[in-house]
Parts: sequence; C-alpha cells; structure tokens
Amino acid sequence: MTAPSPVISKIPRIAALDVARGVAVIGALLIHVLIACDVWVWVPQNVGKGVANTVFRSFTPTFFILFGVMLELVYVQRLERDRKPPGNLAAKPLLTAGVRAHRDMAKRLVSRAGWCWLGFTAGAAAAACAGNISLTKFFNAAVLLGDAPWSSVLRFYVLALLLAIPLVHARCRIGWYFPWLLILGIWVMDPLLTLISWPLSGEGQLLRFFWGSLTGYPPVWIGGSVWHNLTLVALGMGLGFHLRRRAQRGLSPFPWRCAAVVAGLCLAVLALSVIQLGWRELLTGYAGDSMALRSRHHPAYFAGGALSALALIAGIFCVVRGDGGLLAVVGRRSLFAFSLGGVLVNLVPRQYAFGWAAGLAMVVAQLAATLLLVALCEIHAQRCKKT
Repeated sequence: MTAPSPVISKIPRIAALDVARGVAVIGALLIHVLIACDVWVWVPQNVGKGVANTVFRSFTPTFFILFGVMLELVYVQRLERDRKPPGNLAAKPLLTAGVRAHRDMAKRLVSRAGWCWLGFTAGAAAAACAGNISLTKFFNAAVLLGDAPWSSVLRFYVLALLLAIPLVHARCRIGWYFPWLLILGIWVMDPLLTLISWPLSGEGQLLRFFWGSLTGYPPVWIGGSVWHNLTLVALGMGLGFHLRRRAQRGLSPFPWRCAAVVAGLCLAVLALSVIQLGWRELLTGYAGDSMALRSRHHPAYFAGGALSALALIAGIFCVVRGDGGLLAVVGRRSLFAFSLGGVLVNLVPRQYAFGWAAGLAMVVAQLAATLLLVALCEIHAQRCKKT
C-alpha cells in the first residue's frame, strides 16, 4: 500500500530552469564547435584547461538532471492533477493502465522522442554530406545502431524518452522515493550487466553499438550508457519533487536541503574514488581530454557531474530574476537549438585544418547563427500565438 502524494496542484513555469537549460545548450555547443574547428587543440594542457574541461563536463549532466526535473514537473504533475480522486494510479498493468492521462503522457513522450530522432538523424545526415561519416554509418545512426558526431545526446533522449513512459508511471504508483530506489538499483545491477552476453554484441556484429550504448557493456560510447545516465535523470526526478513541493507552498523553489544531501553523497563517492584510483587518475580521468571516467561509466564521473550540475543550477536560481531573457528562450527551444547546432558543426569537413584564428571565427559564426535562428523561431511562435 502506498500513501497518496501530498501535492497535486499545478505550478507555473520556472524561468531559472529554462535559463539553466539554455546555459547548458550554449555551453555544450561551444565546446563542440571549439573541438570541431580545431581551436581546443591550441589550448595548452595545463591546470586552466583542466578547469575549463571540468566546467564543460558539467553541461551534459545538467541536461540529464533537468530532463528528470521536467518529467516530475510536467508529466508526473499532470498525472497527479488529472487523477480523481487524488492518490496514486490504480494497480493496473504498467504500460496499459486504462487512464486517459497516462495515454496522453505516453503519446507526448513518444512524439518528443520522434522529434529528437529527427534532430539526431539530421545531424548524421549533415555529417554524411560533409564527408565526416560514410553512408553506411549514416544509415546505422538513423536506426540507432551507430552514432552521429556532436549529436549523440539526442540519441540518448530518443531512448530515454521512451523509457520515461514506464518510469513516470512507476513514480506515480510507487511514490516520491521511486527515483532514489532507481538510482540504488542501477548501481546494484551494474556488476550483473557484465555477466550478460547480449545477442549480436561481439566485435563487428550488428547490435554491438546498440547494446553498448544502452547498457554500457560492451563499452562503445564515450558518453557512457543510457542505463547509467538514468542515474542523473532519476536524481532530477527526486529533486523535481522537492522543488515542486516548495513552489506549491510559496517558498523559494530550489530544494537546498535535498541538494545539500545529494552533494554530500557525491563528495563521499569522490572520496572513495580517490582511495580507489588516486588523485592523479581521478583528476585526469574526469577533467582530461580522454574522458576516461565517463567512457567507463565510473561512479566518480556521475558524482562529479551531479555535483557540478547542482552548483550550476543552484547558482542560476540565485541570480535569475524575471523571465530570463535570451537564455530562457534557448532553454525553451533547447531541442531545436541543439539539433540546429549539431547540424551546423557536422557540416564542417574534418579534413579541413583550421588555424586558431579561422577556427575561432567559425566558432563565433556558428554560435551566432544558432542563437539568431532560435530567436527568430521564438518570435515566429509568439506571433502565431497572438493570431
């Protein structure tokens, strides 16, 4: 038996979350263009570059945490609001619950996954047109059996949005503590995943990339895996519950106590990682160009990523006032902005060698073009609403 959720009323859109998402989008696009245009290789390997890498590494975890917050604030809130009488959903089959709100939620998430797939495929098509990947790799990417340079996060969202259907339903049925149980389950099951022989996952076989990017075994994607990155999504869902509850009570929405507890746990994981790996391997694995901890989906990567993302989000909550301006617009149009940025950077031929000056000019031009088109899209959308 589960207790009903204490909050079911709707809260307005929170500008600080849009700004945080906008900062993450712009930051991720910036480092992508810096690398693709050969600017980042000109930066010497020193402490400053390590600090910069640490900042840039915070943007992907910020994406995933905010994705979890969105699931709580939008989809869980909508299901709770539409339930009559208030309380948890009836104990019906997970994916076939006869609740109209649940069906609407599933349709919305599937539609969103379709748009992410289009953005990912557009990035792969741009890379193929520029000669950066072969046609075979393009077709593999289009059916999620391969990757597209600089657009990999969108492939994650395709799968994560589909997985969000049972996750949101389980969150409503089990309660506010489900995300924390999910995090525990992910890492308890991690050693077991190494024992599973996935079909057609051998070297050179058809499904090797799919299973590797989904579960982390075999490790084929430098971005980790969907399964392990659900740690950050679940963390966002947990934070989103406390944020929603505070907002509905008229308090400052950022859940400082919950964030402090999470930060303490992250520091504990990092302390244990220092004992296991040593300071040098931990710092170079996290902040170095190889991104070794991320590709190995080591717990230290997720602890460090969650800690830096929480610091970024908390800082934005402290400084944002009003509607958030252009950064909030980018955050609201994050899918379009990231897809467009991925297409533009993939159109840069890899065989063309930029000097630092030409590369920097390309960085400025690409970011300016992305922001301009996002702003025009927002202006058009606002005019359509008025008419």
